[in-house]
Amino acid sequence: PLQFLFVCCAMLQTCIARTIARSSALTSLVLGLVAASISGCSSVSRSDGDHTSSCGAPWCSSMWSKTYDRVLSPSGFDSIVAACPRAEDQFYERHSKRIDGKYEWYCSSRAKYLEVAHRTRPLGLVGYNLSPDVQRSIGNLHWPMHALQQFVSFEREFYPLSGGECYVDFADSKVGGGVFANGLAQEEMLMLQLPELLLVIRERAHTQPLYLSTPDDWHHNSDVIVFTDVIRPVPSIPKDIAMTCGRSPKSAWPCSNFASHQHNDPATVLAVISVNAQSFQSDGFYSAQEFDFLANKVLAAFAAAQKAGCKTLNSGALGAGIFNGNAHLTVVLHAVMAVAFGLPARMWAMQKSLWVDKVAEFLETSRVDSIQGVLEKLRSDISWGHGRGNKDLVKIHTSRTAATENMLFE
Repeated sequence: PLQFLFVCCAMLQTCIARTIARSSALTSLVLGLVAASISGCSSVSRSDGDHTSSCGAPWCSSMWSKTYDRVLSPSGFDSIVAACPRAEDQFYERHSKRIDGKYEWYCSSRAKYLEVAHRTRPLGLVGYNLSPDVQRSIGNLHWPMHALQQFVSFEREFYPLSGGECYVDFADSKVGGGVFANGLAQEEMLMLQLPELLLVIRERAHTQPLYLSTPDDWHHNSDVIVFTDVIRPVPSIPKDIAMTCGRSPKSAWPCSNFASHQHNDPATVLAVISVNAQSFQSDGFYSAQEFDFLANKVLAAFAAAQKAGCKTLNSGALGAGIFNGNAHLTVVLHAVMAVAFGLPARMWAMQKSLWVDKVAEFLETSRVDSIQGVLEKLRSDISWGHGRGNKDLVKIHTSRTAATENMLFE
C-alpha cells in the first residue's frame, strides 16, 4: 500500500507540473495573490509584468498596474497590431467583417504617432477592484442643494479629445470592444485616435486580456481600467466629420481621410477610463441589483479619475445607446458621484432632459442631505425603464399623493 501511495503521489506531481506549464500566466497571477495575502506585503510583482498592490482608498479593495516607459516603435506596431500599408489581414481578427477605411484610419493615426519624438511620463495601465460595500464609503457625504446644476454640464457636440483632459471609454466587457473586428462605436473611435491603446490591447489579448466585471462575474475582473498619460498624435475630429464616421452605411473613411491630412499636433490625454454598463435586450425596469451595478460603475469611473488627478470628467450616455439603458438615470448618477468626489462632469452629445429636472426637483423636496439618502431615493422611489421600448421611461412614486407620474422623454 505504501508503494502504491508513492506511485500515486508521483503521478499527481507530474500532472500538476504539466498543468502549471500549460497555464503559467494564470499560475503566476494566483501565486502572486496568494503571496500577497500570506505575507501581508502591500505589493507583488507578477511574471507578466503587472504589479498588484493595495490602493489605499476606502472605495477600492485592490489594484494592479503596469507602465510602458518608452514611445512605442514601428516594429512593435508591425508585429503586434499590423504593418502599414498592405497588411489589412493582420489588423482584423479572423473571420471578422471589415469596415471600409478603418485599417487606413489606424495607419494614419499610427504615422502621426511615430512622429512624436519622446514622452515626458510613461504610459500607465491600472485596474481597480471595488470594495464589497463600496457605496458606504461615500454614503455619509453631504448632498448640497442644486447639486446637479453645480456639478454637471451638457454639450450637444461630439465627444472630443483634448490634451490634459480625462475621458470615459464606454467600454465593452472586453476593453477595446470590436476595434479589431466590425465595431465602430464610441469605444472603437476613441481607440483609433489613440494608437498606443491599440498596441496595449492587442499585446495583452492572448495572455492577460483587459476584461471588466459584469453582473455575472463581479468578483473576477477589474471593475474599472484606466490608461494614463496617453499620447494623442493629432487634433480631435471635428463634429461634422465625426457625425458621418461610422454611421449608416458604416464606414470609417471620413475619419480616416481627415486624420491623414492633419498636421502632427502631439498632446497628452491625462486619463482614459474604461468602464462598462449592462446590456438590456428586453423591456423592463431596473431592479435594485441592476441599479447598483450601474451606480457602482459610475462611482468607479469618478474614483479612478480622482486618483489619476483629473479636474473634470468628460463622459456621456454610458450604457444608454445600443445597450438600451436609461440616459436620465446615467445623468443623475453622474451628478451624485460628481458631488461625492468633488469632480465636475461634462456630458457630451447630450442635453439635459425634462425628466432630469423633475428628478432634481423631487430630491430637493424630499429634503435628503446625504449621498446615501439620495441613492436610496433613486433606487426605491423612482422606477427607471430599460430596453428599446422602455429606456426613456421614468416613474416617480410620490408618497404624498400615492400617485405615479409618467412621461416619455422626447
